[in-house]
Amino acid sequence: MNWYKDAAYGSPPEAKISPSGTFIAIYNSFPIKDQLKNMSSPYASRVFQWMPDQPGKPWAVEVNLLKKDNRLVDAIEGLGVSVRHLLGGSSQPDMVQTSPAQSQQPSQQSSGAQHITNWILGKIISLDRERSGNPVVLAQIYTQFGPLGWVWKNKEGGMGIVQDEQDIYDHVEFIPNRENPLSDPDPSVLFTKFEEMFPETEDEDDEEAVKGRIPEKKISVYQKEIESTFADTNNDIIINALAGTGKTTTLRHLASFKPPNEKWLYLVFGKQNQKEAIEKFPPGVEVYTSHAFLGSRVLRPSSEAGVIPETSLDSRKLQRLIDEEVDSFPKNILFAAKIAISKICSLAKNNAANPNSPGIEAQLLQIIKKYRVDMDQFISQNTGGIDYVSQVITEAAEILRLSMPGSGPTSDYEGKRDHDDTLWYATLDDSLIWPVYNVVLADEVQDFNKCQTIMLQKLSERGARIIAVGDPNQAIYMFRGADSDAFQNVQSVVTGSQNGGSSHSIPVNYRCGKAIIDYVNQNTHVNELQAGRDFDGEVHEGKPLYDAMDDLFSEWETNGRRFNSQTALIGRTNRPLVECALQFLRNNVDFKIVGKDMSKELVDIIKKISASVAVRQGKSGRDISRATIDIRSFAMEMQHYVADMTMEWTGKASKHDELQELTDRSESLGDILSFLSDNGYSDPINRIKISHTGELIDYLRKKFSGADEDRFEQENKGRDPTTFVTLTSAHRSKGLEFKRVFIVDKDNFPSPRAQSEDELKQEANAWYVALTRAQDNLNILEPPPRSNS
Repeated sequence: MNWYKDAAYGSPPEAKISPSGTFIAIYNSFPIKDQLKNMSSPYASRVFQWMPDQPGKPWAVEVNLLKKDNRLVDAIEGLGVSVRHLLGGSSQPDMVQTSPAQSQQPSQQSSGAQHITNWILGKIISLDRERSGNPVVLAQIYTQFGPLGWVWKNKEGGMGIVQDEQDIYDHVEFIPNRENPLSDPDPSVLFTKFEEMFPETEDEDDEEAVKGRIPEKKISVYQKEIESTFADTNNDIIINALAGTGKTTTLRHLASFKPPNEKWLYLVFGKQNQKEAIEKFPPGVEVYTSHAFLGSRVLRPSSEAGVIPETSLDSRKLQRLIDEEVDSFPKNILFAAKIAISKICSLAKNNAANPNSPGIEAQLLQIIKKYRVDMDQFISQNTGGIDYVSQVITEAAEILRLSMPGSGPTSDYEGKRDHDDTLWYATLDDSLIWPVYNVVLADEVQDFNKCQTIMLQKLSERGARIIAVGDPNQAIYMFRGADSDAFQNVQSVVTGSQNGGSSHSIPVNYRCGKAIIDYVNQNTHVNELQAGRDFDGEVHEGKPLYDAMDDLFSEWETNGRRFNSQTALIGRTNRPLVECALQFLRNNVDFKIVGKDMSKELVDIIKKISASVAVRQGKSGRDISRATIDIRSFAMEMQHYVADMTMEWTGKASKHDELQELTDRSESLGDILSFLSDNGYSDPINRIKISHTGELIDYLRKKFSGADEDRFEQENKGRDPTTFVTLTSAHRSKGLEFKRVFIVDKDNFPSPRAQSEDELKQEANAWYVALTRAQDNLNILEPPPRSNS
């Protein structure tokens, strides 16, 4: 039973007592029998009996059973059915209004009373477009026995109960966001607010506008050319769409021409893109991420047909395999070997390597070279004269064999796959069952790995017309397995298809002001961007980072804790972003981190230092992992640890990067400790007192953890963007845009660690991505001078 489907339709349920007074019939309800069975009541399994011969097909409820169990009465009343008055009691449940549903539990009241939190507002997320986007209000229900579940209402008066809280989070987008939803004791107030926030308006440019279609007054000549090719030929189409040029808008425009009887597929990059596309694309277009599509539309039907073993997701499958199977290395390199094997296997899967092919070990060696997997620690000069590189490769090949469908050292592994496997499995067997589509739309193809390119090839072979869009200049995910030549490889699929291929470009940027476009064309490898906005914008260079930060603090205070416009700081590396976050913390400025958890690296070094001190003190076993250091002593212990590691690692090529990371992290920690020390080892803004490293770790996780792009957009949707500043890396900023952008470490573009031609190309792309996030105001700051210490 999908509750969110009922949330879109239905009338209020009602109850009537039989003439004999022996049972109550509940009409217009949905089956809650299974949910009631999960309750502890001994009567729950006997309560409802189906009565198909009665008008409205009601549920029958025995009155004597209801009288024996108040929880059943509470459940039915929570469904919106007034039954208590039919038992001789009040028909209206007692209501206790509290804060939004997820934040507080109401206090217990008298026996039999039902308590409900304030209603909170949301939009339904569903693959069914008639339901998706509809408003719904929800609240938690409590009885004296504890939480009963959630109750929902829709605008039409339909109601129901949901006991699985995750089901709500999967199918409701809270408004304006999950962290701060709109709430009110009166649902009608929330529905009115929804109508005000999302008014139904007609397209002023075209009274007969089709959903998703670009009005004639707004479509560019480049998009019109693509439309003509789509309409006048049967060619597959590849579109090179530069930053801010409307890649998804163009695909949505083409989808508006979909004939009702055709079957279309739209492949999107992430889950948030999927949610948005479900609402914005016309009916009849299936919307999936590559993982979701292959898992549900290829692997599942193939396993049901007996072509491939049935598998379910286990995100830790690879790590569990490696931990159990890799144990032949010396203890001093065993952990490093497991990390290397994990990385090699993941990259091999992304590159569609088949472990049963005769040359698999040679393939793995090429992957190691292409992605520069660090193998220095396994060569003879660092391992006492024995070269373990070939052993690492051999072990990786064996782990890949054990990862194949239906394989594994035990039956526990045979029915499992991890996220890499979902794409990989689709490339290993030519007899898989592939669905047939008339048209397949593919977005962000520059970020495809080899498995995804093969996926498009298979769909094309099944007769699909491929429409692919991407920007090769925004290919920046090679480090996590994307194909550095993904766009060109997809282009080969398109141009070599049985339909014939057509290549197009869209250079008109509708995001950035003219001055920003000019700066990008003059200062990146991309020189073809055209300005689509009738606005100059601003570009500023040369201001020192610290001066810019002071200006932001002054602006924040002058405006009453607001900025003049939406603001983001973008860096190539995390360290300057951590330093900026600390400065914002000191000045009571709210900040949000998008991307990598900045606390993770800092926590890691704290744990290593604490463990080293514990070993020095003679501790062992679990006492080492649980060890903490007094906060007033930690700075000195950190200095000793860094000095020891510097002495041990200096001159070793394999430890160069690790030593630089240790130095960066310890300096960031030193800044944070300095701030805490100045305030008596406390955070005066958040009123947090820190006495030892365990509490320091908790504090860092609270202040410096990051959200992914999807969660960031969802959590801050509807929030005034001038009331916080966003901190993000160039890689994580992709897909986002901001009114004002500050580039905080231009000296790290390109990264000093980039060496190969492919890596340097990706670094140039990251610079281009960072610059094109700015809409109105771009600031290229001068980083502070590097310390020589």
